Amino acid sequence: MIAPLGDCVVHDVASEAVGDTFRIFVGHCHQEGAVDLPVVYVTDANGAFGLTVDTVRYLQMAGHLPSMLVVGVGYPVAVMRHALDLRCRDLTPTVTDTMRDGDGTVLPSGGAAPFLAFLADELRPWVADRFAVGSDAVYAGHSLGGLFGAYTMFERPATFRGYALASPSIWWDDREVLGREATYAATHDDLAATVVVTVGGHETPAGRERAATQLPAFARRPPLASPHDLVADAESFVDALHRRRYPSLRLHHRTLVDEHHTTVPPVAVGHALRVLFGAPGADALIPPR
Repeated sequence: MIAPLGDCVVHDVASEAVGDTFRIFVGHCHQEGAVDLPVVYVTDANGAFGLTVDTVRYLQMAGHLPSMLVVGVGYPVAVMRHALDLRCRDLTPTVTDTMRDGDGTVLPSGGAAPFLAFLADELRPWVADRFAVGSDAVYAGHSLGGLFGAYTMFERPATFRGYALASPSIWWDDREVLGREATYAATHDDLAATVVVTVGGHETPAGRERAATQLPAFARRPPLASPHDLVADAESFVDALHRRRYPSLRLHHRTLVDEHHTTVPPVAVGHALRVLFGAPGADALIPPR
């Protein structure tokens, strides 16, 4: 039987690459005694870990997903806002003054390279030493987490077999990640990965403006107040990858027509995991072009 909901554990793991300590959430979504488990690595775990574990377990009840381990990467903080500040540091590939906290202070940024080193060279071996996992690993991230997943695809693509990119922040630093895509394409003729890109249909300036009229003032801050068109940006990202015609790339893209930036994750995680693990009917759910 699938492990009970209470079978989740938390560890604080120090990273030499980043020079900080991360809170690692581990969800045992597997049968007792299972071995060679695939692993889903999830960023923004202070908010996204429970959502991912619950989604996995619901889908497992009808056989849509196999046994697996869910590993969430978060921060040992008591206030969610502090986790949001740190995620900006770790999930962005370049330093800019784009992101600010509620007081207008510029948030740290540009730490994607050391954070990727932590995931690939420190955390994955740490997980392998402690749990009955195999070599299969996929990544799931939302917003800046989606940007980080795209960054990883072009810097160290073999880190994960598949990538779930929900509402990726392609806009970051004048769409800098599209330049990385072009640089990768200039020196590679293949990209061996399954990539699922999802975005909310209301993630446009007009969509956010409509939402703001129905939301309290505190909810009108970025990304709801963002001028960026995430729908168009996702299309540009997907189009760039399609033009490369990589023989080993399985690329799926879906606009979730009724969703906003903060309502995308509960829908996107189920869609993406079904595609990444070949659940029945998943290819029809998010058809490749």
